[in-house]
Amino acid sequence: MPDNLSLSNINANTIDIDISGGGTSVTLPAADATANTAGLMSADDKAKIILQDGNAFSSDMNIGTKNSNTLNFKINNTTVGQFATSGNFYTNKIGFLQSGAGSPNSALITFASSGVTISRNVANSNTTLTVNQAHASSTGNTLTLQKAGSDQLSMNSTGILKVNNLAGTGTRMVTADSTGNLSASTEVTSGTYTPTTAITPTGTATPQGFTYMRVGNIVHVSGRLDCTGITGGISDVQVTLPIASTLNVATDVLGVVTGNGLSGASPNLVIGVPGAGNNYAQVKFFATSGSPAVYVQFQYQVI
Repeated sequence: MPDNLSLSNINANTIDIDISGGGTSVTLPAADATANTAGLMSADDKAKIILQDGNAFSSDMNIGTKNSNTLNFKINNTTVGQFATSGNFYTNKIGFLQSGAGSPNSALITFASSGVTISRNVANSNTTLTVNQAHASSTGNTLTLQKAGSDQLSMNSTGILKVNNLAGTGTRMVTADSTGNLSASTEVTSGTYTPTTAITPTGTATPQGFTYMRVGNIVHVSGRLDCTGITGGISDVQVTLPIASTLNVATDVLGVVTGNGLSGASPNLVIGVPGAGNNYAQVKFFATSGSPAVYVQFQYQVI
């Protein structure tokens, strides 16, 4: 060792180096676990220690680039994550980290060109996905699903669900029970039809404007019959049903008849014609001779 170079204050942590005859002593940190500064190490060594051990800093740590390049994260020289210059972060998967190791079967979000998948593979009673609007005073939607910027489904802050298009229920009505569970229950259909008619004892009956509505198993029918060539007295017109039903008794079909040219004498009503294959209602009215137009309304049960 040169005569003008001396070492002093040697202890477990530091060594002072002094050059006699000039200069200032320099203290070098010892390379042990108690050191809290990187001292005179190279920039690369500093970065390695920072990223590997997470040493304490006196200020915030910034990681990034000072130009327009992206910041990539690699494993085995393969990019697994990227911060783009726009600030967006891109990766293929995000999983739940537990006890220092990835748990891909616990909870995983997968990003692909085919779509985004949220997967959870745990046998317990926990919810797979929870969307929580934590602020009680918020009035915005809790959940909104869109396509091309247009709402397809939304739930407002009070829990009311709005669905723009509901498919898969056919002709059934969607109802909610006391706990809010939705189900397709009551069938609802409606339409127009032209029934086949037959009148006795004389004349013709031409149907006009017949419509029907079915709610569940109850069907309501209304329309007009333009009658011609009727002789005075009771006339019966058979009217086929829009939806077939096996009638057991006459009261399986019930209805009324109104219109000009009808007598107040009984009966002016609509009843069913029971019997195998008799899927029609019978319009019974007491009319004067001529060409009355009668209006009928009746309902029956699909059996």
